[in-house]
Amino acid sequence: LFSVNALAQRKGTFRCLITRMDGSVQYGYLRIDKSRITPSQFEFYKGNSNSGEKELITPQNAKFINIADSLFYRSGFVKVYDNPVDKNTLGEQSDEPMKEGTFFLARLIRGSRVSLFALEDSTKTHYILEDSSFNLQCLRYVRYYDNAEGGSAIIEKTFYKNQLLAYVDKN
Repeated sequence: LFSVNALAQRKGTFRCLITRMDGSVQYGYLRIDKSRITPSQFEFYKGNSNSGEKELITPQNAKFINIADSLFYRSGFVKVYDNPVDKNTLGEQSDEPMKEGTFFLARLIRGSRVSLFALEDSTKTHYILEDSSFNLQCLRYVRYYDNAEGGSAIIEKTFYKNQLLAYVDKN
């Protein structure tokens, strides 16, 4: 869908601003040490150095994370489509299993009426729309290997296109 390699390559310690669930704000340094778009937690160092008191920041204790070079994360409760990577046939996708939870979401694009976020897990990168009322909706797409072609053909079903059209018609 979108190139998220630049986000995945962000490693190091960055000056940041954290907004807590109660609305309080705290400055410090955030360490990103995994090549993932959306880590499940961050190491946060309070104060003016990256050697201060360490705290683990999770989606349950931080609402927003603003990093000095424009990287933005928000925590959000989302339902994502968790389809298997390998299927034998196209099959019916309407009963596709979902998982839900509170995750860190990395903002890819900020718009005046809608923003696009990404959530990476072990299955794939999920794309989530946030509307102007801060509602989150997972864009649905399915990607897997087609064993009918010897497992070499990657099949994508892009349900999200209809979701986007419906969103545009509604707004």
